Amino acid sequence: MHSMSDELGRRAYRIFDEALTHDGAERDAFVARSCAGDGALLARVLALFAADRTGGLDTARLRGLGGARTNAADTSAHVDLAGRTVGHFRLLERIGGGGMGVVYRGERTDGIAQRVAVKIVRQELRGVVGRARFDLERASLARLEHPAIARLIDAGVTDDHLPWYAMEFVDGRPIDRFCDERALPLEARLELMIEVCHAVDAAHRALIVHRDIKPGNVLVTGDGRPKLIDFGIAKHMGESLDAELTRDTGTLFTSHFAAPEQVAGREIGTATDVFALGALAYRLITGKRIHDDTVRTDYEYLTTVTHRDVELASRVSGNRALRGDLDRILRKALERDPAQRYATAAELGAEFRRYLGHLPIHAQAPSILYRARKFARRHATAVALGTLLVAGAIGGVANYVSQSREVATQRDAARREAARAQQEADRAGRINEFLSSMLEAADPRLGDRDLTVAAALGRAVDQVDATMSRDPALAGTVLMTIASTQASSGRFADAVRVAARGIAYYERDPSRAVELASARADRAEWLERTGDLPGAEAALRDAVATLRRIAPSTSALAEAQRQLASVLTNAGNRDEAEPLFREALTSLRASGVRNMTLARTLNDFAVLLGSTGRASEALPLHRDALAIAIEALGPDSPFIDDVRNGLAGALGFTGRLEEALAVFRESAARRARVLGPTHQDTLWSMTAVAGALDDLGRFEEALPLATDAERALRADPGEKHPVSLFAAVNLGRAQCGSGRYDAGIATLGKVVALRAAIYGEAHWLVANSRVVLARCLLRANRLDAAERLLLPAVARLEAVQGPTFQRTQEAYADVATLHERRGNARRAAEWRAKIVAPSN
Repeated sequence: MHSMSDELGRRAYRIFDEALTHDGAERDAFVARSCAGDGALLARVLALFAADRTGGLDTARLRGLGGARTNAADTSAHVDLAGRTVGHFRLLERIGGGGMGVVYRGERTDGIAQRVAVKIVRQELRGVVGRARFDLERASLARLEHPAIARLIDAGVTDDHLPWYAMEFVDGRPIDRFCDERALPLEARLELMIEVCHAVDAAHRALIVHRDIKPGNVLVTGDGRPKLIDFGIAKHMGESLDAELTRDTGTLFTSHFAAPEQVAGREIGTATDVFALGALAYRLITGKRIHDDTVRTDYEYLTTVTHRDVELASRVSGNRALRGDLDRILRKALERDPAQRYATAAELGAEFRRYLGHLPIHAQAPSILYRARKFARRHATAVALGTLLVAGAIGGVANYVSQSREVATQRDAARREAARAQQEADRAGRINEFLSSMLEAADPRLGDRDLTVAAALGRAVDQVDATMSRDPALAGTVLMTIASTQASSGRFADAVRVAARGIAYYERDPSRAVELASARADRAEWLERTGDLPGAEAALRDAVATLRRIAPSTSALAEAQRQLASVLTNAGNRDEAEPLFREALTSLRASGVRNMTLARTLNDFAVLLGSTGRASEALPLHRDALAIAIEALGPDSPFIDDVRNGLAGALGFTGRLEEALAVFRESAARRARVLGPTHQDTLWSMTAVAGALDDLGRFEEALPLATDAERALRADPGEKHPVSLFAAVNLGRAQCGSGRYDAGIATLGKVVALRAAIYGEAHWLVANSRVVLARCLLRANRLDAAERLLLPAVARLEAVQGPTFQRTQEAYADVATLHERRGNARRAAEWRAKIVAPSN
């Protein structure tokens, strides 16, 4: 049991923590208001500020403040680190902070002009398990895709074992100050809230709970765009950053925005962020914070929010215009029981959108009278005219009977809609509960201390059949969520297996046709990453056919078409791939979207064009794709590296090899920082760098890179995987180019054998592998062996891919070299005449 002194310390530290988010006079007013005349409490808070300014925060005094420990981690978040360098960033000045860490404005030190916000988390990270969780957390944050979320630029661990995050620097004002300073009307404030809800929903779909949504963490830029910042202490629903970090943040909270379960130290889930969104909307709409009139201290907030409902917004503000729908929306978002809130942040945003559109909201049972009022507001003129016509109509009995039937129809439809909405809410609650139990199993304080990420996910999969088999939609959704988490961690084979089980559940529910098609497309994408191109192609053909039928002219169909066209391109079926790409682009451009679906489609189509000698068409598409990707995600997202690498490939096709190498190097460095050095995408980038060095003739420089990448990929995902074989080709090229002919011939000979076994002798990849092997034999001056391989391989490439295909063109040069070595200048000239100069 804590002493009164311990309780006083906890209250002081919470006030200190929140006060750090305020500036100047506003901070002083906040402290005075929070201490409310309590001299002892005020003295403790002022002592914390004094220690903070001198860097001598007394850790012994903090031991009773809910989990703080006596070590370097407790003090370093409060020592001024300005001037210090972490990673590639120099810390310039402290711009904010709180109990879990401190935020600095920073700048890059590697020659790139870029401002960042660096948060150093007050929590030591030690041990293999802790670092593995941090790597998973970092990869998940890096994959957050939303224009209203500040981008993760880099992350790492300091020499003191403290995690740090470098985020996009947002030059903006806290959302409440922005609205108040500009005196924005209610509609504009709700529009901002809708964007914030969408951003939070994007984080939740990536299995990340923010945990600290408040005005200071939602900044609005000068052009009116909101940005959700500070994911440095976010919680991953698949894993936690660190067991101790989860515990510490559970006891720290922001009064007037934290949910009851958060302040009570219970399990946190997506509903926790929904509550915070409701509290944020309450502040923007009423001008006051929840429980603002009755709560003066953090301790009072803890007891109040867990035992008393929030006052209606209309009553607190005195604004009668808020009565009805807005009161109901906010009341539902701010329910003390998480299961009674909106199931998702997106649902809350959709509710605000329905309010703005004068449509029925879901926060109340949609009675016929209520729907009629909404209809009248949307169609005021038509209703007035209809009233006059009805007043003068004859045959009122018949009209009454007709209207009664319509009322009954609408009543039944409303009941079905309400039942479905309740079912979806219950389902979402069960999903949150299940994911929370999965997290708990991976927590060393509560579960198996030796449980790995993979084992925790595998255990969760096994539990689905036992607990959810009677609800196919629920089971399917949970399994696809787990599969997505596995794929984001690079475990594509596991993702494919789990997705197959999720698809089987969706197939049992006829109402889930769209989810089923999307799940099949997702599984196909992961299937391709395992090397099974035929399986991926079959699944994507099925998904495209289904979406054409049930969801035509949608981005979902366009994305599936892009995926199928990319698989067909990789399989050598470019004639069928090209019209698919063009159809997808036409649909996306007609809809006016500028997102990553459009960027990826442009990029993959440009790859097809460039590989068939149409570089003049490909380069503008690559540049458009990169511009759209940067606009959507910012310049530092690892998602953009796929697009950048496409541009690098096109630059290589046109002979601009140094430019291509620079892009590949940048991608490899960023992926190593953000995704980790062993992630499959990082290893792909490493071997792409090696390939670019091979193209430049810098074989000795390429060899160690190619060796390391090939060895890692051969171990996982295995030597038969397409990326592993690509790495082996570049290793063989480096070996041959550096004079290690026997090693290179052995490496490339194995690639030929594996590709022939996987794809069949007729496949163009097998022919191209033979060309590369023949090139190595030419370097070793084994002309007869080279000729036996080269001439049939060139004929096959020419027949399958055409004479303008880049690899065919390279093979023509090899044949010309063969004839030159034999002294046949005329035949060499004939083959050189087939080579077409690349166009820019």
